Amino acid sequence: MRITFEGEDFAKKELEKFFETFDLLTESERVPFVGFLESPYFNDEPRIALLYQRILDSWGQGSGRMNGRPLLQFVFGDLAEKKAKSLLRKFLKQLPDLLLTYMDHEEIRTNNLFGDRVRVMQLKKRVDSDLFQGSAARMEHTLAGRTPTLMQLQEYWWLYHQLYFYQYAQQYDKRDTQRLRNASLYLEDFYQLTSLRYYCEVLNRERIVGKEKGFESLTQSAGKFIDETSSRPIIAFYSMLARVLQFPKDPKIYERFKAYYREYCGELAKPDQLVMIKCVFNVCIRNYEAGNANGPEELIFWAKEGVVEGVFLFENSLSDKEYLNIAIAAGLAGELAFMKEFVEDYKAKMEEKIREQAYQMARIYLDFFGRDLPAVLERLYEYFPPQKSFDPIYTLRSKVFYILTYLMLCIENMEAPENEEDYDDAFESHMQAYRKYVDRASFLDEDRRAPYKKFYNVCQKVFNYTTGSPDRRTEANKAAILEMVTDEKALLGRGVLLAMIRELKTR
Repeated sequence: MRITFEGEDFAKKELEKFFETFDLLTESERVPFVGFLESPYFNDEPRIALLYQRILDSWGQGSGRMNGRPLLQFVFGDLAEKKAKSLLRKFLKQLPDLLLTYMDHEEIRTNNLFGDRVRVMQLKKRVDSDLFQGSAARMEHTLAGRTPTLMQLQEYWWLYHQLYFYQYAQQYDKRDTQRLRNASLYLEDFYQLTSLRYYCEVLNRERIVGKEKGFESLTQSAGKFIDETSSRPIIAFYSMLARVLQFPKDPKIYERFKAYYREYCGELAKPDQLVMIKCVFNVCIRNYEAGNANGPEELIFWAKEGVVEGVFLFENSLSDKEYLNIAIAAGLAGELAFMKEFVEDYKAKMEEKIREQAYQMARIYLDFFGRDLPAVLERLYEYFPPQKSFDPIYTLRSKVFYILTYLMLCIENMEAPENEEDYDDAFESHMQAYRKYVDRASFLDEDRRAPYKKFYNVCQKVFNYTTGSPDRRTEANKAAILEMVTDEKALLGRGVLLAMIRELKTR
């Protein structure tokens, strides 16, 4: 939306900043914000409420432009135009902070636990034992109704910590010993669960990006916290998950975790379910890439588990990374109908500024796995033209799929020599552009650059296999390429490359 005077934009940056924050509001919050602005407790300038109301009305009507002079008249009356413009710019600058303050108060109002915590904090300063104890009991009751999570344990510890040390401001209470004991126990539980969860994250990252420095102390100490027989499901879950990640190729450990998950996942909070599914999902991808015959079946099981239960939605939002990973997994498993439904249904769940790019990339995946290679190229050239740069990750993804698509077309030509189209030059051109981009990408350190370089080398091997002498298309040469792809070193696009290589014809 624009505010104009004689066709010239006014306060463009301030208006853009306002709408960036305004877009964070839900539909049900936008109108009540007027009441917030009208309260002198939160806003001592009533004309800001008038300004917001006029912007809201114009926005609701779908108008892309507001005439500045009628706006000044509505908000400031007969105030001199120069002064009114100055105030208008000032109010537009203030609105984003007021919006954020409104969101803060809405969180306190609607989140019982957060509200309870604030109440305990402020009453602790008032030195009124009865009110303080009552608010603490209320928070304890709220916590008891929550699904066990890291944050629940942390909140329990915090509450008992406050209750115990409140003794310095009140008379002796015989419950102090119990409160200290509770604080200590919850601190131990919190430390155990945090260590297990972080340990699982580290093991999971090792499978994706390789070993990273700085976690040596955690990995050395985490073993003592593993307790697969714990009476607390969340501890048992993370303990079993740690075992799956430690021994990813052991089918018994995996099946035990899967059975436990199916029986007790309802006792986990959504964030913990998300961690579980993401980690075991990556294990299944790697096992599939290593030749596990049940790989596609397991991949789609976890993908559907996460989608059906809404686990992948965090605060009702889905990251573009998860969106694309689920799409790829469905494609690898051959579940194209599920893939298409997911891609369409979850598009709106992503952040708006990345939504269209992610959606178009997912459609490219869908066309690729559906073997509609002309459609892949058409969409690539339309939405990710090679001469343009996008978000670095999307630039890389698009370059990868240019290479994969032309490589597939080269393979098709090998198998059908009567095809007149020659894709060799296009493939080699995109390979050169890809290599140059990867070598110069400042956001990739050498460790992160390695999987991209290996992708290049594997694609070159496959290309040489398909375009070289038929005498070189032997089982031994094909096996050598497969071995290069299935080793333990990180490799970009391993699953797609494996599927492609396994279909290569030999003489």
